[in-house]
Amino acid sequence: MNLQTWNIATINVKGINDPEKFDEVIHWIDSKNLDITILTKTKLDPIRAFHNFNKKNKKYVACWTFDCDQPKGSGVGIITKKSTVGKHHFLNLSPNSRILQAHFKFKGKIDLILIGLYGPANHADKASKNEIIHHINTNVYNKEKTFYILAGDLNEDPKQHPHTPIIDQLTTKGLHTTYTENHKQIPT
Repeated sequence: MNLQTWNIATINVKGINDPEKFDEVIHWIDSKNLDITILTKTKLDPIRAFHNFNKKNKKYVACWTFDCDQPKGSGVGIITKKSTVGKHHFLNLSPNSRILQAHFKFKGKIDLILIGLYGPANHADKASKNEIIHHINTNVYNKEKTFYILAGDLNEDPKQHPHTPIIDQLTTKGLHTTYTENHKQIPT
């Protein structure tokens, strides 16, 4: 993999079933020249995902999670620019509607694994948190020539909550934030 710079963002879209809002999100991705975008809280219906995205967009590759039984508070999407990252996409894993893992292969047997997470806002939802922690624990491991980008809305803020199990698991795995002095963000 040649050393290159990718523009990466994550955004909680609070639902994108409306075709106009969907188009606005894609326009925003395009205007920011993003190579990788992780969307959370998509609340997306599978049919709308196909019609709103797959039929219209030749510039991007996307994968989605769905929960038709409980669409509110669920849904993750990963959108990659076809000309940079998307052309290397080969596999998706989604154990539930809050976790989406996309795999990419590059020259030199280098793997990139993107993981989009949407943690439950309800801190009493221990089952969803435990599923996310279990996924991180069993799917993120040190392997030569494998790189991870994990992003999303974890709904955990160490300054507001004394208990941050998802962030703690990420730290245990040796992952860290990529905040810089120019782009300090409040974690969620």
